[in-house]
Amino acid sequence: MATTVCRASISIFAAISMWLPFSAISAEKLELTDKYIFEFLDINDDQKISRPEYSAQRMMVFFLRDANRNGKLEIPELPIVSAKVFKSVDTDGDFKISGYEFNQAKVGMFDNLDVNSDGSIDFKEFLVLRKK
Repeated sequence: MATTVCRASISIFAAISMWLPFSAISAEKLELTDKYIFEFLDINDDQKISRPEYSAQRMMVFFLRDANRNGKLEIPELPIVSAKVFKSVDTDGDFKISGYEFNQAKVGMFDNLDVNSDGSIDFKEFLVLRKK
């Protein structure tokens, strides 16, 4: 339990430090591999992402992806997302995804990611859906 709280606090601190313009760590240089993102979402290190873990970390992924720190995700910041999916998430049509749009996106909702409906997302499910 203490490890989980500590890790969540570190995750929040890391996201905030990458958001600040004076940060020594730049989001552009951080390699956001599938494994890194999966491990980031898996707070308790059980090799599964539960619904509470996913909910707690979803916006942190938004902040990690926002390389230019403008509070919006643009196409270059989401290279894994097709133009069609990007357009469906960009509900106001400004060619940018706000935090609200990102959080409301049906394509990234937990139930869509939990393919086998077992209440968690394992790395195999994560990879299959990231490749689609």
